[in-house]
Amino acid sequence: MTVRQVPSIAVIGAGITGLVAARRLRDHAEVTVLEQAGRVGGQLDSVNVASRSVDVGAEAVFTAAPGLLELIAELGLSDQVVPAAPVPAGSGRVEDCVRCPRVSPRPDRPGWHR
Repeated sequence: MTVRQVPSIAVIGAGITGLVAARRLRDHAEVTVLEQAGRVGGQLDSVNVASRSVDVGAEAVFTAAPGLLELIAELGLSDQVVPAAPVPAGSGRVEDCVRCPRVSPRPDRPGWHR
């Protein structure tokens, strides 16, 4: 009888890409996720702005990406997908998308506001 050895794989980074990779590999290998930060999520996070929790990081996903809608369904999140609202083309300003009580320019990025 031959014993099949399960490979060990290290995934570097617990951002969304690393977490999806680990999820896909878990049925085929022993997976270890390594993350430098003290939390998972990478660029995805929530911050407190004017006593409200605001999601930051990816504002949208390109649903035409191969496999993305299938992954969303697999995770049981299909009912939480919200179509994007139209935004004036080329504005590049967050206040055009979200009415925020405090909008201030970022000096390190001329023309970009948050």
